[in-house]
Amino acid sequence: MATDSLPEDGELRLGAVMLPAGRRIVPMDSPGEPVAWVTAEPVPDPGLAWSALTDAYQQTGLVPILLTSDEKDENYFFEGPCDVSQLDDLDAAEVLAGLWERRIPSDDDWDSDHVAVIRGPFSSQFPGLAPPRTPS
Repeated sequence: MATDSLPEDGELRLGAVMLPAGRRIVPMDSPGEPVAWVTAEPVPDPGLAWSALTDAYQQTGLVPILLTSDEKDENYFFEGPCDVSQLDDLDAAEVLAGLWERRIPSDDDWDSDHVAVIRGPFSSQFPGLAPPRTPS
């Protein structure tokens, strides 16, 4: 398999790892190119499979990702290719504040006990960036 392509839909053997049937994922915001290949059923011994697939990265060009059983929508993590040349123009605090706002429920969305569990010690307002540190 070429390192710049994803496996075809169906069962898959990569080295010693046999994976259940899976399919290519094309995100809705993508120009039509698949960005991931996901199994339709749980992988037996996922830790061992992940380790073996990680070891095979140099030959396959594929990076294994484990999703939990709660993540039923396999498109959740996958987005289309991005133009990385624009990364220097992003402000980390603005990006994280936007993500915080979309992920953290407001007090109006849930009862107060549920919100407290999700937010923990934080409020619905983004707490800001951690102070910079000098590596030791």
